[in-house]
Amino acid sequence: MQGTEQALLDAVARSIREGELALDEIAQIVDASTGQLRAAVGDLDENSSGSESALAKLALAAADDLERRVADSRARLSSFNIVFFGRTGAGKSTLMSAMGRLDGGRVSPGDSDWTVEVDAIDWHGCRLYDTPGTGGWGGRRSRSELEDKAREATEIADVVILCFDSQSQQQAEFAKVAAWVQEYGKPAIAVLNFRTDRWRHPIRTQDRESRRSLNATVRQHVDNINAELARIGLAGVPVVALNSRRALVARATRPFRGPEAPAVNAELERFGAEYLEHWSNLPALEALLGACLSVGGHDLRLAALRDGLRTTFGQWVSALDTLAQLRLEQAVVLERSIAQMLAVLGYPDEDLRVQHLGPASSEVPDLLTRLEAARGEPFDAPVTGSLARHAKSLLTSHLGAERSKSLRRAENLVTDAFDRRKKVGGKAFDKAVYRPKDVAAALQAVGRDVDQFINDNLKLTGTEGREDLDLMGRRSSAVHGAAGKGRRQIATALQAGGIAASGTGAVLGIVATTQFWNPAGWTAAAILGGLAIGAAMAGFLGRKNRKKAEQKRVAARSSAIGEARSAVSTQFDEWHSSHLAALLGTAWAEAAESVRTLIEETVDAHEMHDELERLAEVLESHAGGIPAAPSAATVIQHGIQVVLDSAGYGTTESDVLLGESWELVDVAEGDHRSFSPHDVEEFQKRAGQGLHRFQDFVTSLSATVDTDELQKWIEDARLAVHLEDSASRVATGSAGPPRIVLLGDYSSSKSSLVKRLLVELGEPVPPGLKIHAAPETAKASVYQVGHVSLVDLPGFQGHNKAHDELAVAESADAALAVVVLSTNLLLGNTAALVEVLGGSRRMVAKAARAFFVVGRIDEIGADPEESPRDFLTRCRRKEAELVAALHFHGIPVTPERVWSVSADPFGMVGNRVPVTAADYVDRHRIWDGIRPLVDGLVSIDASTASILAGVGERDGLLALLMTSSEAEGLAIEELQAEVADCIDLATTYDEGLADLRLLMKSLIRQVEQLVDDHANELIGEALGAGPEEADALADAFEEWWRDPRLKAGLTAFFASANREVDEWWANNASAIDRRVRKMEARVNASSRNGALRTSSGAGGEALARRVLNEASRIVSAFGSREPVYKIGKALGVKFPPWGAVKGGIRVAKAGAVLGVVATAWDVLAFLQDLKAEDGREAARHRAVDYVRDTMSEVVASIVRGTDEKPGFILDLEEQEAMLLAQVDALTDRGASIEVAIEELRARRAASLRLIERAPGVQAGAKEEFS
Repeated sequence: MQGTEQALLDAVARSIREGELALDEIAQIVDASTGQLRAAVGDLDENSSGSESALAKLALAAADDLERRVADSRARLSSFNIVFFGRTGAGKSTLMSAMGRLDGGRVSPGDSDWTVEVDAIDWHGCRLYDTPGTGGWGGRRSRSELEDKAREATEIADVVILCFDSQSQQQAEFAKVAAWVQEYGKPAIAVLNFRTDRWRHPIRTQDRESRRSLNATVRQHVDNINAELARIGLAGVPVVALNSRRALVARATRPFRGPEAPAVNAELERFGAEYLEHWSNLPALEALLGACLSVGGHDLRLAALRDGLRTTFGQWVSALDTLAQLRLEQAVVLERSIAQMLAVLGYPDEDLRVQHLGPASSEVPDLLTRLEAARGEPFDAPVTGSLARHAKSLLTSHLGAERSKSLRRAENLVTDAFDRRKKVGGKAFDKAVYRPKDVAAALQAVGRDVDQFINDNLKLTGTEGREDLDLMGRRSSAVHGAAGKGRRQIATALQAGGIAASGTGAVLGIVATTQFWNPAGWTAAAILGGLAIGAAMAGFLGRKNRKKAEQKRVAARSSAIGEARSAVSTQFDEWHSSHLAALLGTAWAEAAESVRTLIEETVDAHEMHDELERLAEVLESHAGGIPAAPSAATVIQHGIQVVLDSAGYGTTESDVLLGESWELVDVAEGDHRSFSPHDVEEFQKRAGQGLHRFQDFVTSLSATVDTDELQKWIEDARLAVHLEDSASRVATGSAGPPRIVLLGDYSSSKSSLVKRLLVELGEPVPPGLKIHAAPETAKASVYQVGHVSLVDLPGFQGHNKAHDELAVAESADAALAVVVLSTNLLLGNTAALVEVLGGSRRMVAKAARAFFVVGRIDEIGADPEESPRDFLTRCRRKEAELVAALHFHGIPVTPERVWSVSADPFGMVGNRVPVTAADYVDRHRIWDGIRPLVDGLVSIDASTASILAGVGERDGLLALLMTSSEAEGLAIEELQAEVADCIDLATTYDEGLADLRLLMKSLIRQVEQLVDDHANELIGEALGAGPEEADALADAFEEWWRDPRLKAGLTAFFASANREVDEWWANNASAIDRRVRKMEARVNASSRNGALRTSSGAGGEALARRVLNEASRIVSAFGSREPVYKIGKALGVKFPPWGAVKGGIRVAKAGAVLGVVATAWDVLAFLQDLKAEDGREAARHRAVDYVRDTMSEVVASIVRGTDEKPGFILDLEEQEAMLLAQVDALTDRGASIEVAIEELRARRAASLRLIERAPGVQAGAKEEFS
């Protein structure tokens, strides 16, 4: 042994030396990494942005953490560190005390969360670290505080001993192992502390069938542990089964200072240290550890150091990548908002950039250029934004009428002046022609419309950006958790660098609430003050031409009319362009700050993304420089083989590690300790207390029920229309015996308890009733016992969420609940159990009708036969601790409703079938606590059972009502959101309609102006015509609308009109598409969150989907290319498909749209009069009147066309009618949903009234639904 000990010490010394060299190498890599991290922080400005601050926090946190890891490893480098890690109550402190031959002072007296600090002792040149247990209920310290300490100790481990016990291995345990052991690549050995005292105790367990049963149970636990470890990437980790308490009894230093010292000393005296140590199987664990250290301790240390630091590097790389991705996503959101703002304002030219967005730096002239360089491509926004297009249409529409009136007044003024031989000067002309107040009113109306347009569009940009950011924030919270991998400092650093820290949300919030343009300054007085008249007409002298020849006078009149029209057109063009410039300039000036801030934030996000990616690449590169670690699994497998070789030929791994070799060992049978009369009296007294507890519990519940009131309520609930089918099922179920459900974690001995009760009551045990260490019960199994039904439910925390859901659902209509807990009590995730006991929005709380059973008390830590007084003391302590733990979870329970039992003492029966009462050892019955439960169940008579059945039916109906009410409430919320979506979408359509109507009005005004200009050109020619032009002029006037000049003008107009229709279609289709995508995202998010449920008859989700589908259909129709083709074809246009795909109207020949004018043109009379000197002036005026009279017909022919050749406006009116129809459809849809909402409200109100009236239900359960 001395040689083995020296070899172990030499192996540890070698491990320490090689570890020092490896750590020096790693420290250099860490220094290089942290130097670059700190340098990056040093390069940031003092007034750093939110993104820069986030980068600094994350970079410094990474540097600090890496340096701390190296320092912690160096501080513990002088020893080989073995850390015990596991759930509270698994036996870690007992195991370490046994290995270290301590006095038992660290061992818990049976309380959870006993160890609250990390403690260490020496062991053969190594250091053993005991850690606080995970998963406790927080009786002494908060769970998070204890688990943080355990994790920190695990980080410096060279080998981790994963400690499990035989009272179930919970999913939360393996989650912690995955996060803190597997993630760091720690070499690991698992230990199963098999608590059953009769396992590997040959003297006390002579029956080989019992030995086989106990070995089978050990294998089941080990198989479950192996399967779960493999699932988290730790396949091949060896498991050693042992009994840590027995090992401590054998090895503890005397005097023993742990719990139950007299019993421990008596056990040592009776069986001897050598026997207890050997049969504890602790030597197998120590032999394995020693072998692993001897054959490869240095490799284990290198693996722990290198893999641990590599993992830490990887975690920070992941954190940096996560934040980088978040910054990139933020940049995308901001860029989308910027693109939308530029689409409204227009892509700025160089002067606008310098004026509003520059300079960015000495190298870059403006911020937009800098952003486009950062994103790698320019924005594709048009130079002329939607605001300019909208403003142009408004100005054309509003100023067009005033322009036409002024033109007509100018013509009349000139004609009248020549007729009357009157002189007209510039001021007189201006006064007679222009109406500044009317123009000012028109421009003021334009200002109001522009105000509405720009604020609606730019605020919507900010609102949509914030919504996108909110969705991204919800996603990123989950990403942060994944990136942190359980390390609090990483999660904290990521949280500090999250969306809120970036300031992006605040920027978009400003955009969403800014008043970008306010027409307050656009008052009539202000506009009038800015309406400068150019006075292009210098005046003309009508009298001066009196003595001239007629031809010259007519020519002068024609010239004066042309000049007058030109002056008016020039003036209105000036007003149009100057006010358009003023509108756009004001908009840019007001929006510039928001655009600039958005661009700055986006540039910052891009630059921080690039820097974070660079730092991640630096860390990843440095992590790659850490040499590969030797295989810890290979070392451990080599160690196992060494142990097996030393055990002798034919020895199997199960014989040694799982201790199965005891099955065939023959030893002399020991005497069984006889209970003293006092012990018998105490046990009998306790049994009587248990019987009274259970009987009083049942009696008190049935005595408080008003059966008449209960039955009346049940009948009313059954008649509830919306519960008819479900209620009938509940009523059918309640016709049988009342249901008593058995709840608890898997492997808490629920099924063993059912099996034992059936046996004791003389009932057969069905073949399907399996007893297994792993989660075995997968469905509700019902067993009739007397006047009640026992329902064995799937256990909680069995790695299958469906089992939890089934257990909760099956508890809804239970009359009573028996909650079975292991001696570890409330561990891990207790949410499902707390829901059943405390109630929820889908079921009534069962706490007041729950009886609590602490199972498997043979594993409580004191042998009931060797030290009955200590056993009873531990039972009382454990029951008191359960009461405190339940109070901690908000479930007040009196001690009288808690009882301790052992359904299968020492696991001697297990899964054995068939089985009778005789298979359970008779001497165990005095202390196992089963008899009170058996007698209590038998004592439930038919009358009591009937009352309990009514209580169960009430609870079942209440569960239906509560579930229905909850579903209806959620459906109402969803449908209200759908109504809001209908309103939003209808509003979007209305906005499109308003734009379309404005466009139609503008296009008509443009046609009117085009025709008016051409007609007046002809009028000027008519008024200046002489006899020699008579024939040509007669031909021109006969169908003046077919003049090539007008046709050329119409061709240009239709090209322009096509572009305007394209723009209207694109802008509004985009707006509707964004609105529908927002609806879709909301519905999908609701579905993912489980918020959308279909209530009975209401079809909440179906209605929501129908509204969404309808919206999508409407958008599809709105954006359909077929009507666009129709528009093009109606205008007789020949164009390639691409033009139609983009939408709009085109013409090749203006004449194609012009029909026959109804007004007659007497060509002969015109020629005669024009050639006769005394009739020329009348002929000229008749020609003017003819043109003016036919102008409206020409306009109508162009705009509306004929039946054979319909005009372009008809197709636009079809679009208008379609949009109106969709608005009506959305309005009707909203109204129909409102009807559904009212129906749901009525149904929910009926449910709430029944819930409120329910007899015997605590007020708290009702108030949730009031």
